[in-house]
Amino acid sequence: TRADLSTPIATTDAALHNYFSLVKPTSTAAVSATAKVRAVRRALVERPEGSLPIVATASAHTAGGRGGADHYLHIPKGPILRRHVAGLDPYLNDIWALRVSGADLRGILEHAARIYTSLVPGRTHQWLVDSRVPSFDFDTIFGLDYTIDPTRPIGQRITSLRYAGAVVMPEQPFVLATSQFRVAGGGGYQPAEKHQILPCAPMPLSQALVPALNAPDGAALPPVPWHLTCQSPTTAVLRTSPDARAVLEELAGYAPQDLGIDGEGFLHLQVTL
Repeated sequence: TRADLSTPIATTDAALHNYFSLVKPTSTAAVSATAKVRAVRRALVERPEGSLPIVATASAHTAGGRGGADHYLHIPKGPILRRHVAGLDPYLNDIWALRVSGADLRGILEHAARIYTSLVPGRTHQWLVDSRVPSFDFDTIFGLDYTIDPTRPIGQRITSLRYAGAVVMPEQPFVLATSQFRVAGGGGYQPAEKHQILPCAPMPLSQALVPALNAPDGAALPPVPWHLTCQSPTTAVLRTSPDARAVLEELAGYAPQDLGIDGEGFLHLQVTL
């Protein structure tokens, strides 16, 4: 088993990690979303829905929480091993496709944004993330361009939502590449209605990841889909892996300050939104 899991299946020119998955989109989530889009696009090539914009969800799983300070993903630069793919897809979910509207997408994003505490501008030592909401309930939708404001009430936090530079309209049609878990309403999301489900043969994400990683453009990650922003500068504290200290430059836009490591081994970072 160890020999099989050590088999190289692709390579990466840069390290992939999810240390900051609750403060910015991550490369590990982008890889998963890319694999979903490729699989769904291929499945819909002869269907009318194949002409619609395809966007994809990726959850912030394996991001600390009750799993502890070592519970993060990190794939070093170089060979991507089969065990790394197992880390990218720990739940063995199949890829499903839904026909959705712009209003549906906004609803998904608002539900995901409940992971943030209700931040108050000017207040110090406030947590960024609500510990009662598990990280794997937080979905990013790749293919969109949106902003999240954690100082706003839950349900009103998506302050901008665009596709290809244009505002997403409530009735605008999309295809959403997602997981069977989300289709069923997993994580408190709205379960899909039967008419939304597109007839694509279910494919395990792990099966879709390998060809996606080996595609000619497999190393090309999609544009960053979202960022956190507040009407006035607001500070908050993120708990993450101490290994994140080596890549703090990736958070330069949030002016990170190292506040040290707590008794559970998590690094505390203050960020300014």
